[in-house]
Amino acid sequence: SLKKVLEGLVLKYPDAKIVGHYDLDNKKTCPNFNVQDYLRHEDIKNYKFQEEGILTEGDLNELRDAGEI
Repeated sequence: SLKKVLEGLVLKYPDAKIVGHYDLDNKKTCPNFNVQDYLRHEDIKNYKFQEEGILTEGDLNELRDAGEI
């Protein structure tokens, strides 16, 4: 399931934030569901950003400026 895949990736990349392609490129629509809404309703083990809620446009711009995405 998606949850299991994300839990595995969180273990491998603990400092990564989970986003959809559309969060990084406004020409993309994938994964065709709201990732932040999904994260609000799923408990992804060891995901340290779970408590922070959704990423804002400012968060995304910060990550882009830092070259992290």
